[in-house]
Amino acid sequence: MAKEAAKLDLACTYLKNNQTISAYNLFMALAENEIKKENLRAGILLLLASECKVKQGKERNNELLQAAKFYLKVAKQEKLTTAKYAYLCAAKCFLRIGQYDDAMNAFEKAKKYLPTIVEEKKPIIIVDDSPSITLKLNSYLQKTWLQRHSHL
Repeated sequence: MAKEAAKLDLACTYLKNNQTISAYNLFMALAENEIKKENLRAGILLLLASECKVKQGKERNNELLQAAKFYLKVAKQEKLTTAKYAYLCAAKCFLRIGQYDDAMNAFEKAKKYLPTIVEEKKPIIIVDDSPSITLKLNSYLQKTWLQRHSHL
């Protein structure tokens, strides 16, 4: 892990110093390792490699398409925590290379992953020596709860 971090740091230094060919080669090598592990970092490394191509004045579509396909592969594994984001990343990559239908398909798939809202009900205890205040607070809390949950 430390070795990969050092290579990433070196690749970023190359990119910063406009040594784009060296940066590209390192980013691609790192991306290939992460693809084998099916790690989301692979997509980011492919995007960084594509930026190296842009700085060289070259076409970056191959790297973006590779990133999009990788993100789709990750999303199809149905890991709920990452699927939505992987589909959205794929959509953005497809958009950058002008594949609008593929971008729309990926975006539509991302929309089916809604966040899971977990509600935990905890009791509220109202303590007051005046019955009218406790009744009023109880009524207010019940009304507020009903307003918040009326859409369900």
